[in-house]
Amino acid sequence: MRPNLSASLMCAAAAALVTAVASIPATAQQPPAAPARPTTYPAAVVLGQIGQSAGVTILADSTVQGRLPLPSTPATAATVEQQIADSVRALPAGTTWAKLYVPAPANGRWNADVVATYARALAQVVGTVGRAAPAGTVEILGRNVPADKANEYTAALNLKLVYLVANMAPQQTASLMPNWSQLTPAQRDLYAQQQAQRLMAMNADGRLQSLAQMMLTREESPESAVMRAVMSQLSDDERFQLKQSVGAVLRGGPAGGK
Repeated sequence: MRPNLSASLMCAAAAALVTAVASIPATAQQPPAAPARPTTYPAAVVLGQIGQSAGVTILADSTVQGRLPLPSTPATAATVEQQIADSVRALPAGTTWAKLYVPAPANGRWNADVVATYARALAQVVGTVGRAAPAGTVEILGRNVPADKANEYTAALNLKLVYLVANMAPQQTASLMPNWSQLTPAQRDLYAQQQAQRLMAMNADGRLQSLAQMMLTREESPESAVMRAVMSQLSDDERFQLKQSVGAVLRGGPAGGK
């Protein structure tokens, strides 16, 4: 009896497919490897994670530079200060931390640069703040009060505990300034964008003062490049309002331009 031609062709095709699959190298059949996860993260991100684990507020202002690995173990109320100290030691020279009771923000959102400015101003009035208080006491607004009275003071004044990390090196800003003449256009643009982000994170008064100084610099300079980068992030109305405010600062008037 003559075999069915269609069935024979199907069997031959199946055999060829099996042979072709078998001949594919094993490496080609494996799924692509997942991209490697980063081993370090921006310092502010890591410090924020430590605070979240311990249930406390840790703020890193815009002077804090560098990257850190995530802690191997979650922070607790008992270990959070040690983890902050270990992190600070791994950051650039001049980085320090302080334990502060500060007024709670009216809008509920913390701004690390505002808290840092407040802490520096308070230190000028009452001396060093954020230092370790003697046993049995808690430092509140630069004064040591009995520990059993601390909750009463902080509740009455609506103060909240924060850990502030900042770089207090006096020459930090100058040391971050690159040799402008040796940078490529792409490097200049990257530097300007980074500094623009730092400025946008500052409090309003500090940002206006910095921008006012930049407006007095020569045309081709790091400051003018940063100024252009800031302007590129704003709408037309925001640019107009900013120019009015900066102009008022230069004239010695109120920031609102009135």
